[in-house]
Amino acid sequence: MLDLKEIDDEVTAIGIADKKISAALDEALRPIGLNSSNYYFLLKIGESNELSRDELFQKISLSQSNVTRRLDQLVKLGLVVKNRSDVDKRAFVAHLTDKGKDLIPGIQKAIEEVTSKAFGNLSDDKRLEMLADLRKVSRNLADY
Repeated sequence: MLDLKEIDDEVTAIGIADKKISAALDEALRPIGLNSSNYYFLLKIGESNELSRDELFQKISLSQSNVTRRLDQLVKLGLVVKNRSDVDKRAFVAHLTDKGKDLIPGIQKAIEEVTSKAFGNLSDDKRLEMLADLRKVSRNLADY
């Protein structure tokens, strides 16, 4: 069994890594007008061509209010449009605009630079193992 210091060290290390990765992404994405809080909306919408708000909640794991607020910001920037769903007229689906689609290569480049710097000294096996472990942690905390 881990003692309190070991547990605190694990949680602290994850939190610090998260903050540093977010800061590095902010810096890498700044030239294209995005940041670590909004780039993944464009990626997720672009992967699917269109996503409903509920699908975004599931893919992004943010609260409804955060998803709505960030989507509205991307709409104001002209990167995303929201249209009424053909299936449920009360709901909307989000699509990338041409301007939003044009940012995808820059987003991918920024992510590659940051992940290379952050994880470049880890073997592919270690990276895959770490990813699998982090997904397990997320599943363990699915209620939050």
